[in-house]
Amino acid sequence: MLLVRASGPLRVLDEYINAVCLDQNYDPENALEYLSDSFGYERLNEPNPYDAAISAIEELSSFAGKSGDLEDISPTAAMKNRLSDTDYTAVVGNMKTHLEELYRARKEASDEAEAIAAKIDQFSHFRDLEVDLEELLACRFVKVRFGKMTKGAYARLEAYSDHPYFYFHRCETTDTEVFGLYCAPVDRIEQADRVFAALFFDRLRIETEGGTIADIVDSLGRQKEELDARVEVIDKEILGYWNENRTRISELYAVLIRLDRAFSLRKYAAVRH
Repeated sequence: MLLVRASGPLRVLDEYINAVCLDQNYDPENALEYLSDSFGYERLNEPNPYDAAISAIEELSSFAGKSGDLEDISPTAAMKNRLSDTDYTAVVGNMKTHLEELYRARKEASDEAEAIAAKIDQFSHFRDLEVDLEELLACRFVKVRFGKMTKGAYARLEAYSDHPYFYFHRCETTDTEVFGLYCAPVDRIEQADRVFAALFFDRLRIETEGGTIADIVDSLGRQKEELDARVEVIDKEILGYWNENRTRISELYAVLIRLDRAFSLRKYAAVRH
């Protein structure tokens, strides 16, 4: 191993790093460790100009669902020349903006589809209820509560079978739970609520919709199919854009990574102004 000390004008530091340091087995040390404070030297402290662009490219691959899919390219002189003639910040920024718009549209459609799926799951437990939901919830003199309870709690409900002021309608039964609704006159609903609270009735807040629950579930299913199709179209557009620009992005990334490595070595230099 050789100890090499280099000195020269700051303007040729990058050239020296590229020629001597990057492609060699080089272990840099802080130059200030070998210089006396009395000489007036200080550490070269600069903001990294490549961090933002590198992060943006990595975000590009993330937006496209292709994290780690950047081509493994060794930067060539031609690539470096193209980069020097290009405002890479603008190029990467434009690509990122386009993919962000697509990703935002995809997320909106996907989130809406998930919300509808949750509503379908909730409504489906009461599908056999053949009444107009909007009319049921709009009753003036009777209050209705949708929800579920354990099978054990449902068995204990038999103790209230002769209760004069509320009625429980069972809808769906699973291995562990019973879904249904209870209703009571408006002036007796608090009494019914106390009974079902003691049975750990888990109330479900059902949104008001027009039509029977079966009609509502079918309508929501069609909405979800449309949203799923929209997500699929956007996914294809994102993938197509990525495949079309993958080599160009990879070239930019390879050159910027090399420039970033070179820039990271500048901090070992000492300068005197």
